[in-house]
Amino acid sequence: MNGLTGKLYHASEFIMNMAYLNILWIGSTLLGGIVFGWAPSTVALFTVIRKWIMKDANLSIYRTYKEAYKKEFLKANGLGLIMAAVGLILTINIQYFVNQVGILFFTLKFFTFFIVIIYLATALILFPLYVQYELPFFQYLNKAVMIGFVKPIWTLILIAGFFVTSFILLTLPGFIPFFGVSLCSYILMAIAFQTFHSFEKSMKSAEHFIEHSV
Repeated sequence: MNGLTGKLYHASEFIMNMAYLNILWIGSTLLGGIVFGWAPSTVALFTVIRKWIMKDANLSIYRTYKEAYKKEFLKANGLGLIMAAVGLILTINIQYFVNQVGILFFTLKFFTFFIVIIYLATALILFPLYVQYELPFFQYLNKAVMIGFVKPIWTLILIAGFFVTSFILLTLPGFIPFFGVSLCSYILMAIAFQTFHSFEKSMKSAEHFIEHSV
């Protein structure tokens, strides 16, 4: 399907799939009691979006989503609960330090905000990383932090993409129930996909340099 008709068809298909994914995410998150549902639901969502971006011709959205949700339920919850606990601790620290004065607390506030930036970058790239690579449990966290340091420009683009998309959705709150999570996830996965490609090229270049330097 070429021309304007084809573009309209693909645009409408994209919109419907985004809404469908968002509804699946909400439903499976509620199915897990929210606390134990949001992480495997997010992994399942990114799994579908990754295949979508890679133009998997045999992609079945519901089947792929359901299989990923069931398969990754425990592992995804482990990572999700760790990130949630760290986020809670950082929030408590910020609320405490922000009202304190003195050189010591100024230093602690600066250090905490630096950690928050690292945490935010790690949180945004963690689930795209999870569906891109097969790694041991704690290696996901290590690699997410590593990518953030090795590719700071791409990390900033990732953060900017998330906040811009969130701002647009908050400006149009009526779209949030239909596109709130799925659209943000699509933007993150699209940027992360390029970030991983750039990271792998950098790692190969570094390995090549080391091999020829020995």
